[in-house]
Amino acid sequence: MPKLNFYDTDAVKAFILDVLVDNAELRRDLDFERRQSSAGWESAREQRTRAEKAEAAIAAAVSTLTNLSEARQAGVEVGWRDVDRAVADVLDLLKGGEAK
Repeated sequence: MPKLNFYDTDAVKAFILDVLVDNAELRRDLDFERRQSSAGWESAREQRTRAEKAEAAIAAAVSTLTNLSEARQAGVEVGWRDVDRAVADVLDLLKGGEAK
C-alpha cells in the first residue's frame, strides 16, 4: 500500500475513488461468481435427478427381464407374444414410460 499524504486532498480523493472503484468491481465479480456457482449446483442437481431416474428405469427393466428369464428356467412355457410384450415393456421403461 502506498504512503498517503493526508494533507494532499487530491491524493486522498484519488485514493478513495480507487478504493470505491475496486470495491464496485469486486462486488460485480462476486455477484457473477455466485450466479455461476448457483447455476453449477443447479445443473449438478438436475443431472443427479436424471441419473437417479435412469437407474430406476434400468432396475425396472432388469427386473422385467429377470422375471421372464426365471419363468423360462422354471419350465413355464413362454411364447413369442410373451417375449414381445416383455421387450416392449422394457423399451417403454427405458424410454421413460411405464410397463403395461
